[in-house]
Amino acid sequence: LVDRAVSRDLSWGVEIPLEGYDDKRMYVWIDAVLGYLTNTMKLSENREDCSWEDFWKEGNNNKIYMCHGKDNIVFHSIILNALLLGQEENYHLVDMIVSAEHLTIDGEKISKSKGNGTPVIELLKEYNADSLNKIYNEIEKRK
Repeated sequence: LVDRAVSRDLSWGVEIPLEGYDDKRMYVWIDAVLGYLTNTMKLSENREDCSWEDFWKEGNNNKIYMCHGKDNIVFHSIILNALLLGQEENYHLVDMIVSAEHLTIDGEKISKSKGNGTPVIELLKEYNADSLNKIYNEIEKRK
């Protein structure tokens, strides 16, 4: 494993409460991946038909797939699992990582921060969602 810094030279963000680190801030992606867990908790707060434990607790016969671009492999395969293991609860770890080369438009990486991509909700308005099922079924067959 390659060492990975958890801080950045920034003037904004979460301060690091250590002497000598006044100009450093926490790197957001180190703990941002726990948003998958906390967002699931929030979404299931007022629902009777599902519980966040169904997705994240061990023993529920659940499968967790992470699909993303290659620059997120470390965050989703190592950091997220390490954070889950560090919790007192017995969380289910990521089962499969599906990573791809970056999609490009005119030779430039598609990026939300660059504003040159299309949100999935917009794609679903134009394309049939059955294509996602076909991809899922192909992944299941390869297990």
